[in-house]
Amino acid sequence: MPFTRTIMLTMAGVSLLIPSLRADTDTNRETERLTCMDVIMTRRSIRRFRPDPVDRETLRHIVKAGSYAPSGGNRQPWEFIVVDTPALVDQVYPHVRWLGGDPPVGQRPTAYIALLLQDGTRHASSGGAAFQNMMLAAWERGVGSCCIGSIDRDQVNALLEVPPELHLFVILALGYPAEDPAVHETAESLRPTRDEHGVLHVPKRPLEDLIHFDRFTPPQE
Repeated sequence: MPFTRTIMLTMAGVSLLIPSLRADTDTNRETERLTCMDVIMTRRSIRRFRPDPVDRETLRHIVKAGSYAPSGGNRQPWEFIVVDTPALVDQVYPHVRWLGGDPPVGQRPTAYIALLLQDGTRHASSGGAAFQNMMLAAWERGVGSCCIGSIDRDQVNALLEVPPELHLFVILALGYPAEDPAVHETAESLRPTRDEHGVLHVPKRPLEDLIHFDRFTPPQE
């Protein structure tokens, strides 16, 4: 599905263009100015991708964002392996697990970034900050992403020649989106589902159900 609209993000004095999959209602295709919060709110985990490859400059840009994430004691306990050679991308694919069903042939990721951490999962919070930075930086370039923790680590470690002193924390699947998931606030089931048209519906807990001021307030019966 081609991009139909361009969104402009202005943050720290820098204007960034974000392609959007949503239908364009403005025939002049004017840009919209978005805040950082808008980028956070419009990012979705993408599990269906177009076959267009992501160029290495963009992949380097994404990893740069991850490397600038905060980390405990500024230890920066990470390494990043970028997988973009088509044959190796195909080899990695069978060893990751997908929520909502496997992407069909022709809609699979065109690249991966493996995030490796020192000292096992001790630096999990730093790793989380790094992959969130990368997902937002990817979306800033119009690249969809999905953070995957359900991995056959032994197989992927062997494929990528990960040294034993590093822990494969997560894999970021990347590619240009071929879907536009819908988000709904609900207090009911939080399991994402696909409808009869293949649209992924992602439930989110309402803010009022999870925010507390000064002290924890038990939910009302």
